Amino acid sequence: MFCMTVSYSIKEGSQFDHIYYRENHLPLCEQLFSDYGYKGNILRTDTGRSPTGHPCEYASVDLLFETSEGLQAAVVAKGAEVSADVPQFTNVTPRVVFSKIVTCT
Repeated sequence: MFCMTVSYSIKEGSQFDHIYYRENHLPLCEQLFSDYGYKGNILRTDTGRSPTGHPCEYASVDLLFETSEGLQAAVVAKGAEVSADVPQFTNVTPRVVFSKIVTCT
């Protein structure tokens, strides 16, 4: 399994519409990525804490794909369309990280 993690850091003057994100943006991702082995997502909100206990991020989501090739193809084919929706819910530039998921027992 492969993962694209997208995080939205809290910065002075930034905003983030959690309702739009959950009700519109994530379903858009699901719709656009469904032909590329998209398996779902894991959403975390108010993630990470500073030493003073304040949240560091509005949200972080792991978008899960069956294969690296599927993930890459989804980003190439549909990434611009997904990115075009970002200003609808935030003025934060997202941080994107790609990784392979390995489970340990």
